[in-house]
Amino acid sequence: MAKAPQLPRKKTAKKRSKKASPKRAVKGRSKATKKSVRRSRPRRWLARLLALSFLFLLGLGLYLLYLDHTVREKFEGRRWAVPARLYGQPLEVYQGMAITAQRLTAELKRLGYRKVKRPLQPGSWSHQGDRFLLRTRGFNFWDGNEPSVTWRSLSTRGA
Repeated sequence: MAKAPQLPRKKTAKKRSKKASPKRAVKGRSKATKKSVRRSRPRRWLARLLALSFLFLLGLGLYLLYLDHTVREKFEGRRWAVPARLYGQPLEVYQGMAITAQRLTAELKRLGYRKVKRPLQPGSWSHQGDRFLLRTRGFNFWDGNEPSVTWRSLSTRGA
C-alpha cells in the first residue's frame, strides 16, 4: 500500500501558560507593546501640555476680567472729579493794552525768548526805548496751527 503524500503541517503557536517565562519577565514588554508605548507617550505629554495651556489661558482671562471690573469700579464715578492742571500762562497782547516794559521783559525771559539786536528767528526779541520788536514762536492751537509772527512795534507808553 502506498502512502498518500503528506502536506506540510502548519506551525501552530504553542499555548503559553499565564505565567511569563523568566526571559520575558526580565526584558519586560514585547516589541509590539514597546512600539505602542513609545507612540503614546508623546501623545500623552502633548495632551497634558494642551490641557495645562488651556487652564492657564482660562485663569489669565478670568484675572483680566477681574482687573477690568476693579478699575472701572474705582474710576467710573470720579471721571471729572480730578482737577485739570494747566501748564500754560498765556499773555494776550493787543493794541492799546497798558503794560510796562519791565513786565513785558520779565514775561519774555520767563518764556525763554532771547534778547538780540534784530529778532529774525522765532523766540527772539529786541528793545529800543519804549518800543519792542518781537518774533513769536509758532504753536498748535485748538482750532489749528498758529505760525510765527513778527510784532514790529509794541509801545509801552501807556503803562
